[in-house]
Amino acid sequence: MNTAHHNIIFELLHDVNETLPRVNQVHGIQDPSLKIVKQEFDPFSERLTLYLKFQRNKFFRHIEKFEAQKNEVSDGVVQGLKKSINIIRKDQKELNQPILDKLN
Repeated sequence: MNTAHHNIIFELLHDVNETLPRVNQVHGIQDPSLKIVKQEFDPFSERLTLYLKFQRNKFFRHIEKFEAQKNEVSDGVVQGLKKSINIIRKDQKELNQPILDKLN
């Protein structure tokens, strides 16, 4: 399973994590909402990182097992996929809570 897009997101999160404190320090006086962005970004970044790691380490493995079994898919693989999909749906709802709502 190709996870190249995960690597790009991890790099972007790292870059923002490294840059945001300096941006806040330099421009935070003129724009106090930057402090809120930093406070909201940290937990969002952690949740997104866990979400992507779950996809890579659990969900994609279930898909690979499913594809490998072809016509003889076991109930365990199907149950694993169902659980993973439910977790992903729940996580997506949490991640889609817009940070911008807190700025208004």
